[in-house]
Parts: sequence; C-alpha cells; structure tokens
Amino acid sequence: MEKEARAILAKIENNGFKAYIVGGYPRDKYLKIVSNDIDITTSALPQQIKQIFPSACLNTINYSSVKIQGKESIYELTTMRKEQKYNQKRQPIKIKYISNLKKDLKRRDFYLNTLCINQNGEYIDILKARKDIDRKVIRLIGGAKKLEEDPLRILRAIRFATTLSFKIDKKLSKLIKKKASLVNKLSYNRKKEELEKIFLSKNVQKGLQLIKEYQLDRYLDLYNLDALVITTNPLGIWAQVDITNVYPFNKKEQKIKKIISQYIDTPIDDIFLYRYGLDIASILNEINSHIDIFTKYNNLPIKKRRDLAINVEDIKMLVNDLSLNIVISDLEKQILNKTLKNNTQDIKNYIISKYH
Repeated sequence: MEKEARAILAKIENNGFKAYIVGGYPRDKYLKIVSNDIDITTSALPQQIKQIFPSACLNTINYSSVKIQGKESIYELTTMRKEQKYNQKRQPIKIKYISNLKKDLKRRDFYLNTLCINQNGEYIDILKARKDIDRKVIRLIGGAKKLEEDPLRILRAIRFATTLSFKIDKKLSKLIKKKASLVNKLSYNRKKEELEKIFLSKNVQKGLQLIKEYQLDRYLDLYNLDALVITTNPLGIWAQVDITNVYPFNKKEQKIKKIISQYIDTPIDDIFLYRYGLDIASILNEINSHIDIFTKYNNLPIKKRRDLAINVEDIKMLVNDLSLNIVISDLEKQILNKTLKNNTQDIKNYIISKYH
C-alpha cells in the first residue's frame, strides 16, 4: 500500500509538484503500528491532479481534496493550503493554496501528526513530530484559536491520548478545560465518530477518565460514566451512556442498543438467549451476568424455531383456528424451561392436552 502511494508521489513530483504522505500513516509507521489509511498533501491544485490522474475524483473540490482509486486503496490528496476562516460546521470557507510544506503542516492539529514520508520512503520532520512521539506527548500547534476553529480537536486529543497511550501536555490540557463547552457545537455524527474510536480502544478506561476529568460528559450528553461497565462491543457502552438516544445509529444498532438498555438489570436466562441470540447476549453478559455464556447457549434444547421437533403443518392440523404464533411461542417457552421435551410425540400430546 505504501509502495503504491509513493508511486503516486513520484508521478506528481515528475510533473513538477511536491507531494508527501502526511498525518496518521507516518506517525503510526514510526510507532510500528499497522495502518491502512494514507493521506497525501501536494502543491498541485485539484485540477492539476486531475490532469496527472484522469480518473481522479474531484467531488470535494471546494475543500481542495481529490481521491485516487489505486489497486490497493483509495488515496485522498489535499492541496497544501492555509485555512483562513471556518463556518459553524467546522469547514474552512476561505482557504489559500500554497506550495510551502511547513506552512501547510502548521495548519494541522497536533505536532505528532505532522510527520511526513517522501517518495523515497524517507521521513520528513520539519516540525519535530518525532520528538513529541518519542516523549509520548500531545501538543497543540498554535493556541486557543485552533480549538475554536474546530472543536473536534478536543475529542481528537482525547482519542489520541487513549489509542496511543500518550499524555496531553499541560498547555493543551488547560485549553481543553477552558474551551470544553465548544464541543456543544459539534454534530452528534462527528462526536460519535471520535467516541466510537475511544470505545473501541483497549485503553478505553483512560479515554473515559479524560472525558470526566475535563467535564466533557455534560457537553457530550453522556451519562452514568461512574457506573459504566466496559464491554468489548461499543454498543454495550452506548446502551449505558446514551440514555437520551441523541446519537445516530443504523436500524440494527438501534435494535441491539434498545434490547441491551431494556434488559440491562436482568440476568440472562435461556429464553433471552433463544430470543435474541448469542451476539446480543454476549454483550449483555459482560454488563450484568458474567456467566459462561457459550456453554449456556450450546446447552439450549433449541436455538432456532426450525429446531422444534414438529412442523408448522402438523401444528395447524392440531390447533385448527388458533393463532400459530401463540402456540409456537408457548412450545418454545415450555421446551426452553425444560417442562416439555423436544420430541414430536410429546409436543403433540401437549398441544392436544392444552388446546383441545
């Protein structure tokens, strides 16, 4: 992947422009962390990139961003620039294209994200990013204005402190405390993206501690952080902290989150396992039961409706006009509670006895 990206750099350079891999990838490579997200900064304008790469997509041209589809990945190329004015949606509405790498790097958020890689695979470290990376510290480039321009940088600082196990330096820490309320300006989509990365981290506890330390929970509409039980699936965390349901989730995620919230204080029994399945039960188990959920699931007498030792047609013949769903649900409950054996004759006898 890096080889392909560096080939893009070389082609741009051969056309008389500058180009570098920048941001998270060089930082992660230096830390020996596997990364599949490569961004490129270049002195070429979007239209010039299009001339070099005819298949390039210029759908985000207003923000000087172009995408190139490679064989191994999609690469985002951004023209070097100075951002001079932001709108309320944290997007630059006034920019100035430049060809100076140092000035372009200075518009970025933290020093650790300014490390670059050139077409030869060499590190370019104009702002001494490696010094901060070696010290495991997160420092803001610039002052309070950087957070005012883009409050997402507050959450990004906490995310990097969490995922990289870095510390936030004193100056930035003071600014976050002072500017914490700016997080209110962010959309719930953007807040969710950063929080999701924190919740997915093995170091999530640190992220939560920082959120509480900076009193960001009230601006993020997060609740119950002191009583929160960490789960390996972020939906288990969301079910506990997003009690007002202000964050966006797809239909499947909403369903899972609702089930977990509903049963959060209820121990897992066989009927729950059967009804909602192993995946959802596993999330809930981390919160309230802490049992051998896999053994419990494997020992279920039935796991799906099709496991019933009687088919629908036979049930219809036995119950006539009664609702099939009512009868089948009753059979499932009796079998799961082990008051009825899952064999055809016993089930038929039970139906005849109860419904005739």
